[in-house]
Amino acid sequence: MESINTKKELCIIYHFPCYDGAYGAINTYLYYNNFKRNKYNITFKPLRNIYPIFSAVDKKYDKIISLDLSLKDEDIPFLTNKENDATSIVIFDHHFSWYEKYIKEYKPKISDRKKLKIIYDEKNTKSACGLSLNYYKSKCKVIKDVDEKEIESVFNKNLISINNYIEDSDIGRFQIKDIHEFKSALSKDCPMHLSNFSFNYKKRIKRFLKINPLDMVQNGKQILMDLKKDCKKILNDNWIYIVELKDGIKFLMCITEKNM
Repeated sequence: MESINTKKELCIIYHFPCYDGAYGAINTYLYYNNFKRNKYNITFKPLRNIYPIFSAVDKKYDKIISLDLSLKDEDIPFLTNKENDATSIVIFDHHFSWYEKYIKEYKPKISDRKKLKIIYDEKNTKSACGLSLNYYKSKCKVIKDVDEKEIESVFNKNLISINNYIEDSDIGRFQIKDIHEFKSALSKDCPMHLSNFSFNYKKRIKRFLKINPLDMVQNGKQILMDLKKDCKKILNDNWIYIVELKDGIKFLMCITEKNM
């Protein structure tokens, strides 16, 4: 049995609080936990997208994987520092906002870095969870002594369906018929604060994997129906005024009978 002292250190940094970042982290975890078992100690670092990716790095890691987070100016010194050359880095992203800057400014500066892979969808047709799911499922197929059934049991139809729903919403495609019902129920059943996997990660990831998209849709229908009833009641029970300020700024003012 491999000693824990021989394990390599893996850091999964992902956009939080965001379902796309969360499921991207889960897809990554499933690959390393099931197909690279006993090889890595896994650390999760949830990170808001206002911060540089490598601001989450607190020690030396053998591998760093970033999901749904864009490179920033402050990240470049980390990538160009020779002391970090031994660290393997993979970045999954799909945001338009950083790509032009990457091509014009970042890429020339980090072109000599060998252990860096950037998986980016320039057309924004795939989100981080979709990119990572496809990437790691494909990597499984070239691992010796891993058969198709084992891959399908980990990256199963239910997980693929969840990722499809998350991706459809995250990139604003909204092609899945019941996407709003799904997201409404998901937000209630697995609120985003639970996607902080920096502690109790096994329990929380299990909860996110346990959801059934069909059940989410059915529950979401009732949630949206109740919300519509509440909105209708508010409109019927209150006086609603459109108040216009200077510069054409408008807002709704609700006056209840209690305030009259």
